[in-house]
Amino acid sequence: MRSTQEAREARAFACSVVDRLRCIDFETLHSWPDYPEQVPFELDVPDTLSKWTFTIMKDQLDARSVRVSIQFARLRAFGMFASISADGFIIFPDGERRELSEEDLWDLT
Repeated sequence: MRSTQEAREARAFACSVVDRLRCIDFETLHSWPDYPEQVPFELDVPDTLSKWTFTIMKDQLDARSVRVSIQFARLRAFGMFASISADGFIIFPDGERRELSEEDLWDLT
C-alpha cells in the first residue's frame, strides 16, 4: 500500500475512533486516568495499519473540562517518526464538546 493511501486510512481510522469516543459521557471520560496511563478503551486497529501506532490520550484540563484525543504516528527508517498527527475534542460536564484548537494539536504532536 502506498504511504499516501496508508496515511488517509490512518486518518480515517483515527476519525472513527474519535466518533466512538464522542459517544462516551463526561463522567466516564473524567474517571479515566490521565496520559501516559492507558485508558480502558479498545482500539481494534485494522491489520492494514500495522505500521502505525495509535495512542488514546486523556488530559484533565481543569475541574470543568477533559481533553480526549488520539495520536497516530508511523515509524520510518531507524525508528524515527515520519508522520505524527492527532484528533479529538474537549468535553465539559454539561456534555458540550468542542473541537481541538491548533494549540491543542501542537501539544499532542
